[in-house]
Order: sequence, then C-alpha cells, then structure tokens
Amino acid sequence: MALSVLLLMGSLTYAQIGINTQNPQSVFHVDGAKDNPVTGIPTAAQQLNDLVVTSSGKVGIGTNNPSGALDVQSQTGGFVPPRMTTAQRNAISSPATGTMVYDTTLNQFYYYSGIQWESLVPVAASARIFQIIRKNANQTIPTADTSGDITFDTTSGQGTGVTVSGSSITLPAGKTFLVTGYLAIASASGSTQSWARYEIVDAALNNSSTCTVASRGYSEPSTEVNNDSSGGPALCVISTGTSAKNIKLRITAKRNDANVVTTSIADPYAETAVLIQEL
Repeated sequence: MALSVLLLMGSLTYAQIGINTQNPQSVFHVDGAKDNPVTGIPTAAQQLNDLVVTSSGKVGIGTNNPSGALDVQSQTGGFVPPRMTTAQRNAISSPATGTMVYDTTLNQFYYYSGIQWESLVPVAASARIFQIIRKNANQTIPTADTSGDITFDTTSGQGTGVTVSGSSITLPAGKTFLVTGYLAIASASGSTQSWARYEIVDAALNNSSTCTVASRGYSEPSTEVNNDSSGGPALCVISTGTSAKNIKLRITAKRNDANVVTTSIADPYAETAVLIQEL
C-alpha cells in the first residue's frame, strides 16, 4: 500500500493539473467558465476566462500561451494595480525599483525609480515649482571666518512647498530640482578686496553629497567703486525622494584677510539669490 502511494505521488509530481478542465494546456490550468474542449486547443474566446502557469513559471490570464512573466488578455476588463493614498504610498518600506501603484489622492499612476516616486504623467510646466529665494539685507562673513552660510528671507514665484528659515532651504519630497545659487559680493577698494567660492550643500552635512550633479561658483568683484560682482553660479541637481531635504548656499572658501559682504535685494548692481526649478 505504501509503495502504491509513493508511486502515485511520483506520477502526480510531473502531471499537469486542470481545474474545470480535463484538457490542461500547462502545468497548472484553470478553466473559469468550464467551456474548454475535452481535446485539442481551446479557442481564443474560450481562453479569455482561463488562468495558466507554464513549466517555465510564466503566468497567463486570458491566454494559454503567455509571452511574458505575466501576460494578461481581456476584451471586457482592464488591469487594476494597487490603489492607495499619497501617505500610504510614501509609507511603503524599501519599495523595489519599478514598483507601480495608483495614487488615489492625486489620481495618477506612480512608479518607484530607485530614488523616489515618479508620476507616469509629466508635470505641466505651469504646475512645476519655480521659485527665487532672496535676501532683505546685506550679510557680512567676517575676516576670521574661512566659510559661512548665507541666510535668506523671502521666497516668491510659481508653485508651493519650498520654504526658507535662515540659511536652510527646504525642498518638498518626491521631486527633482535644479538649484542655482548666485553669490554677489559688494565692491570695496584697496588690497583687502575679498573673493569667495560657494556651493549648494546639504544643510546638515555641509557638503554637496546630496546633489546628483554639482558645481561650485566663484565671485571676485573689482576694486572699483560700484562694481559689485556676481560670479558663476553654483549648481545642484537634487532628487528629494520620499522625504523633504534641507539645503543651503554656503561659502566654502574665501580670502583670509578680508570680510565678504554679500548683497541683498536692495543692491542696485548685483544680488545674492537662489533659484529653485522643478525638473
């Protein structure tokens, strides 16, 4: 008896299993409407209510011959991915690259790029964040300091979500930005005229590691009166991922025997500012 059971189990191990059909077309075959023929290949219409798993692990829904890992065919229904709110989407722990959901808060499909959630629908230019961050008053970085954070006061422009508090600029989650920093230095006279190198950096780490692409800026005004200088911009491309990020414009090097006076919105010649552009 035991030998018979073992022989039967061995034969079943390599058998095709059919549910609602005596004519399974794959290792596992469910004929939902129980309309497949006893012999031969089911028609395309008969296959529309079938589910199969092939010997190579492919799954076919509505087809007995799946061409991919998952092949879904239907003439009456569509594919419905997991549906959830924005908060629930952002709460997914360590999503795999390529994960896709439908966001019911925003009524859009989103996929995980490996860095952050991205909408399958391109954001219209009129809906993207485009903000300029400015200073209300000049700021002096003292002679004794070799570096310094630039503080800001106001934001203006298109879109919402970008905020400023002192030197810290907060960028909202789930977006990619081009951040451009301009440092303008007030002109002076004599040999103590200063220069400064500056970067867009992580507000806590004081380095540009948060940027996927980054470049430094440099500014050095002339010693002539009323010849304030705004040098080449500091650039940073940054993806915020699932949480907001804090950045700042920071002087990372300067002349060691002179002050650096960064100019404000009131300066008639050059202005220190940061431009935030959503990509």
